[in-house]
Amino acid sequence: MERSGDSVFHVLSGISPLRIMAVIIRWRGNIQTRSRKFERASQLYSRAIGYYGRSARTYFRRGVARVRMSDFEGAIDDLSQAIIINPRFEDAYYVRGDAFFQAGRFENAMIDLEKVLTLNPGYADALFSRG
Repeated sequence: MERSGDSVFHVLSGISPLRIMAVIIRWRGNIQTRSRKFERASQLYSRAIGYYGRSARTYFRRGVARVRMSDFEGAIDDLSQAIIINPRFEDAYYVRGDAFFQAGRFENAMIDLEKVLTLNPGYADALFSRG
């Protein structure tokens, strides 16, 4: 009989230690984000990206933290990287659209909102934001 710990080990055995470290650090960043400590969260997400730079979710989370710190250009860069890694990441388009809007780049914001609605026509926040 296989114990649940054995199955977890089996799953993790196929993942590189650097990627596991990146996930752990990203979780720590998520805790900082929930505590509204966006600067520290951004630092942790940067560390996670240093361990594993192919995670759309980590770039997304750092982009969200940067929006909260009013670093809109940094957020746009991170969210664009998340989209490069995962072109169907609708939340990344939505938050990048918000960052574009906050940065005064309204045409880009509308393009991203339209992309969200192309990917998911029922995305309520995008429908509301688009007007």
